[in-house]
Formats: sequence, C-alpha cells, structure tokens
Amino acid sequence: MGISGDKIKKFRINRGLTQRQLSEKSGVIETTIRKYELGKQNPKTENLQKIATALGVPIYALMDEPEATAFLKNCFWTVDLEEKLKQVGCSVGAIEAEGYLWINYPDGTLEVTEEELKELHESTESFIKFKLDALKHKHANNFRPN
Repeated sequence: MGISGDKIKKFRINRGLTQRQLSEKSGVIETTIRKYELGKQNPKTENLQKIATALGVPIYALMDEPEATAFLKNCFWTVDLEEKLKQVGCSVGAIEAEGYLWINYPDGTLEVTEEELKELHESTESFIKFKLDALKHKHANNFRPN
C-alpha cells in the first residue's frame, strides 16, 4: 500500500503529538511509526487504520494519491458519511481483507455491518431533508420559488 510517511508526520505534528504519543494512542510500536515516517517501511492496512484513528483522519488521508483515489472508488461508504461522523467526533474503520468494520466513538469502538453503515448514511440524508423542509414551511413567507 502506498502511503506517505510525510503525511503521517504532518498530521502527527499538526495534532501536537510526538511519535511516542502517537504510538500510545494508536497501539503501533514507536519504532514502527518512525520507520513509516522515514519511508523505510509501509504499514499494513490494520496499522494504517489505527494511526488514522489516533490522528482523527480518514485512512485515505494518509495514502498517496493513486491509492487514495482507488480506495475511495471501492469504498462502499461515502466521504460524506466520514465528514458527518467527524463532526460528531467519530470515524469509520475497516479492514477490508477481513470484512471487519467499526465506528470509532470518542470513548470506544463499535463493530458494525456494511448494511448498518449504509442505513446510517441514508438516515442522515433523510434527516437533513426533513429539517430543510420544516424550515421552508416555518418561514414560508420568506421562501422565493425559482
């Protein structure tokens, strides 16, 4: 997997973390993180997900451009869902080879199914549409049709 060690380092520094702190937060050995950042070793998907979760970024943010694009094309949840979850302090984690999915909450993780992620995404869109319609009705006198 093509990842940019510079990206890990950039996000780590932006978060004000040392390599040791990132190691403690992610559960990935400090010397391994150092090797990733120096480009001497590429992480397995599982470790990359742990680091992304610890840094509070989606996994594809740590990938090189071609790999990130390919990942997003094959991703069954959307970047929209990732952004919505991020707004409430959560993120999605996955190990595709094992079919293992989870939601990272601020206080822990919850294993979920692909169908549950799809339902979550659909319900957020439905809720926004519902709230927009309610606002339009509430302020009907200010609504200007096209």
